[in-house]
Amino acid sequence: MNYFISENAFEFNSGTEFSQAARTSMYNSFGNLTLFVTRNYTPVFHRTIKTLGLNDHQVLNMYDFFQEATRVSRVKQNLRESVTIPKKRYVIESPNPDQSLILNEGRTVAKVNVMPATVALMGNIEYFDRFDHIVARDEWDYRGFKSSTAYFHPNGEVSLQKFYTPVGKVVLEITHMNVQGHLMPTMYKLINYCGANYRFNTENELFTFFMNEQLKQNPGTIILERASMLNTIPGIKSTKGKYFYLHSSHTNLKGQLLTTLVELMRGELDFTGIIVATKQQQQDMQPLTTLTTRVGCTRYDCQRK
Repeated sequence: MNYFISENAFEFNSGTEFSQAARTSMYNSFGNLTLFVTRNYTPVFHRTIKTLGLNDHQVLNMYDFFQEATRVSRVKQNLRESVTIPKKRYVIESPNPDQSLILNEGRTVAKVNVMPATVALMGNIEYFDRFDHIVARDEWDYRGFKSSTAYFHPNGEVSLQKFYTPVGKVVLEITHMNVQGHLMPTMYKLINYCGANYRFNTENELFTFFMNEQLKQNPGTIILERASMLNTIPGIKSTKGKYFYLHSSHTNLKGQLLTTLVELMRGELDFTGIIVATKQQQQDMQPLTTLTTRVGCTRYDCQRK
């Protein structure tokens, strides 16, 4: 098994995601089982991967995994057909095609934002108090189930976020607290995962745990695509190798080694090696690294050059 790892798949992807997706398809076509793995929470992830030419069997998202939603058939959730909004109690008004207002005795108690690039499908629902402050927001997955709820402080900043399985069970909570004047995530709590609760300080720590759970079931090779996630890899226990795929130059405009790569090149991050796209870059980088395994091209990339 090969795990190609990055942050996300975006509505407007960079060359990194296109390269990662193309290699995922290529490796699978050669019989090398490979997954396009992402860390970030994205309700439209399973729509986005289709623009990259991938299907649900070729991708793995961390939040999907913990939400027990890696294999979910899509059921379109139309706003006016949703049981989330009791029609006998509330009135629905649609000032424009992108949103609808939920009214109770003339007061707006919630606003439904239509999922982008769809017609009247549930995107998210924002709930308001009597002072018109947002107090909570439900996010709907592209496949048609309520995926998460965020709760807000009076100033509009997030205090807590809960994540659900497709049947509504809470499996993950993220707590936000004030740190040196800035509100930020301070605890990621897995709830009743394999019969136990787990707490993590950062999303990257949760991701490291997630990958180790994957490797217990399906050992394989790690190939990281994003430098921003370099620190997630040292704690991952892979017996088949951990590599960093460098998609761009390793130097800045002054010809100096990028600061994001210094620890990696010194061999301080427990990587097996670095993969680059051309033999010329391989030759340029080799004297800079103390990794025991030399910098090299992938078999397919080097053949194409």
